[in-house]
Parts: sequence; C-alpha cells; structure tokens
Amino acid sequence: MILGHANPKVISKLKKTLENGTSFGAPTEGEILLAEMICGAVPSVEMIRLVNSGSEAAMAVLRLARGFTKRDKIIKFEGCYHGRLTLFLGKAGSGAMTLGIPDSPGVPVSFVEHTLQAKFNDPDSVKFELQKKTLRK
Repeated sequence: MILGHANPKVISKLKKTLENGTSFGAPTEGEILLAEMICGAVPSVEMIRLVNSGSEAAMAVLRLARGFTKRDKIIKFEGCYHGRLTLFLGKAGSGAMTLGIPDSPGVPVSFVEHTLQAKFNDPDSVKFELQKKTLRK
C-alpha cells in the first residue's frame, strides 16, 4: 500500500520484471546495478550481499560476526524479534524457549546456550553480559 492500490506505474514495472523471471541462484543484472549504486554512494562499502528478508540478513550478519570474532555466543535483546532463525527464538518469549530450553525435537540445547540476553534499551544489561566474559567461549 505504500505505493498505492494497483498503481498503474507499479503494475507495469512489476509485469516487466516478471518477464525476466523471479528467482535465480545467481545475481541478476538488476541486483548488480543496485549493488554498484550502493557502493558508489557509500565509499566504505566494498561488498554487498542482497537477501530476501530480514531473517536472511540477520543470519548472514551473525555468520560474519562469528567468523570475524571466532566466538560462538551472541547477545540478543529480550522480547525482540531477530528473525526466524531457531537460534534467535531462544529466550524470546516463544513458549518453552523462554525458559532457556529447546521446545522442538532437533533443536540442540547448544543453540540456547550460545544465546545471551540483554534488556532492550538498557546499556547496563549489555555491560553486565560483557563483564561475565562468557562471550569468549
């Protein structure tokens, strides 16, 4: 609804886009052009990975952070939505996961063990988690 209900310009552009396909395993020409525009506008950006959802973006940034820091544990904010990745649902007010235990077969206990929780908009709770030095494991 941001662009209006059945806006003719939007519908026309969507039809043209659909003619080129909707899902590819490799970057498309449009994605490459967008990436070049972003890199041109933000000189510090050297690489871009375009994804389809916030969940995919959160998963990618988590993987990058873990690879860079060589650490497994993360801090997330309680009661906040961080994406559909199982790891992010731990201690998020999602049933038994709130208690720090997996609530579905096939979810390793380590998923919850690697997720520390801080209070939203409370820097002291983040400092507290950092001072425990449990992030180093």
